[in-house]
Amino acid sequence: MTSFWNNRKKLLADIRSGRNLAKIKARGKKIRKCPICNKYISEEELEKNSYICKCGGYFPMPALKRIDEIMDASYEVIDFDISFSNKINYPNYDRKYLNAHIRTGLKEAVVLAKGEILSYPCLVFAMEKEFFMGSMALNTGKIIRKAIEIAQENSLPLISFALSGGARMQEGIFFSYADGKYCQRFIKIFAKKFIHFSFNKSHNGWCNGKFCKPRRYNHC
Repeated sequence: MTSFWNNRKKLLADIRSGRNLAKIKARGKKIRKCPICNKYISEEELEKNSYICKCGGYFPMPALKRIDEIMDASYEVIDFDISFSNKINYPNYDRKYLNAHIRTGLKEAVVLAKGEILSYPCLVFAMEKEFFMGSMALNTGKIIRKAIEIAQENSLPLISFALSGGARMQEGIFFSYADGKYCQRFIKIFAKKFIHFSFNKSHNGWCNGKFCKPRRYNHC
């Protein structure tokens, strides 16, 4: 008897979830499914709630939104003159890159901004999940390396928000050049009492290995 009622409750929950999904689709809105409560929520509602579900579940926040949330209004996004290249002629890489660019409006999987947090000057870079899962590539590494240089030259603390799918397979071994260079740069400047605050997902092992080891303060 208990099994019958449990199955009935599950069926009713599925029906309600389906109705909710149908209503959102009918309004022509983008939808996301919460990984915690499995309920559907519109992108518009997520943005209003800082990408937090009503159940308390967190969604990945777009890089520009992350910077906008944490920094004072006067911040400046630093743009870089970078060009796409398919060094190993990986099939369809150029098409996938173009799709990522159109979808996010970004040139790479990282956004760098200079400004203030509560009137304290700082430099912030955030990874973008919708751009190849925030994976590391040659140009990604160049931007991170430039962020370290700017922070050092201006004596600014660097804050990073990392979420990553690891290495970008479309660039093969070339991603390792970027990886090694910015890690080496981190290690050198830490000897000069450079401050780096690193925030990332604890289950992203690649991020922990690359962003947390060369740091002064870390939060996962």
